[in-house]
Amino acid sequence: MDFLQTVKKLGSKIDSLLYSKNSSMRCLSTIGSQQLGNFPEFESPEIIDSLASQIRGIGRQQSPGHTFGDSRFTLYQGGDFIIELNVWQKQTTTIHEHSFSGAFKILDGSALHARYKFASNYKINSDLEQGQLTKVSTDVLMKNDVSNIEIGGEFIHNLVHTSNPTMTLIVRSVGREEKQIYQRDFIGEKFAINGWQYSHASHNAISALKLISNINMREELLHQRIADILEDLNISDTFVALHKSWPLNPYYEMTGLKRALSARHGELLISDVFESLSIHHKRNNEVGGFRDKVQSDRTRSLLAILSVSSNGDEAIRLFNKLFGNSTDRLEMTRELTNGINDELEIFDSEQYEALYAFLPEVVDKENKQQDIEMIRSALNETIFRPLIC
Repeated sequence: MDFLQTVKKLGSKIDSLLYSKNSSMRCLSTIGSQQLGNFPEFESPEIIDSLASQIRGIGRQQSPGHTFGDSRFTLYQGGDFIIELNVWQKQTTTIHEHSFSGAFKILDGSALHARYKFASNYKINSDLEQGQLTKVSTDVLMKNDVSNIEIGGEFIHNLVHTSNPTMTLIVRSVGREEKQIYQRDFIGEKFAINGWQYSHASHNAISALKLISNINMREELLHQRIADILEDLNISDTFVALHKSWPLNPYYEMTGLKRALSARHGELLISDVFESLSIHHKRNNEVGGFRDKVQSDRTRSLLAILSVSSNGDEAIRLFNKLFGNSTDRLEMTRELTNGINDELEIFDSEQYEALYAFLPEVVDKENKQQDIEMIRSALNETIFRPLIC
């Protein structure tokens, strides 16, 4: 049984179900999840071999060059839907909603799947809203699990991939959805931004900001030139430009830039923007950097569990689903802490109860209490915060 040929049969089946009944594309989520549930099991080597041997024949790609996943392939083009394969090796997703409906299936690997809700307080413009992001649930998606994808703000989520690789097969609509014309990313618990369709102005600003970061100039002049680049942008374009060039420039340290932007857009709003972007990029860069240093898949998975868990009960539930009740959590936590150094601030003391509650269940008080104290002491130098951005 060949993987690509089986995907083509899946696409033909969905096509016939959608159009024989003249179904709305809103039905794609239900039909897609049902048919993905019946999709046969394949191992990663089988999938890779099928792709490698038939790569010339897979046809036109949807949005070539757009990065979502470490590798992405459009495998079937239906009337108003496509089937895609995403391969995840290092990347995780931002918190986002969708401009399409459909469903996805974990073909191989596993992922932590968090759902959120966003309460809007103020619509700044058509591309940017300010409000409050709250986590609703977290679960583990294992091999062969299927999830629906709903359009818009009813389905806000992110995925933290715990296996290398994790492969997902996605059935999704294209080109004929109602109302939703773009999808938003959610940054720093306070902002929803159209992060997928840039204006020409923000595109040019991003390119200029990345360019200027490579030029050796006086700090005062650098800050002035960055302010010049952003001078004529509205607040949503400014947000996108800062967001997409942030890893190269520590904007939160540029007091002169903050003053210039505050004079234009308001001090309170710019303060929230800088704080949210700083939290987002600091957390993603440090957790991602640490994850790259960790060799063991299971240690990376434990880091992911701790970083998305709001409390100890949730951490234990996710751990047991991913690894089973018999796995030694203490041993794995020790393995994790051995790689933590003082500069890597991936934990937050406000969420310490998650780690504290995670450990005691495995303690043999006579023999392991010293180990528990050693782990807690090692983590006292770091910050434990849920990775929700």
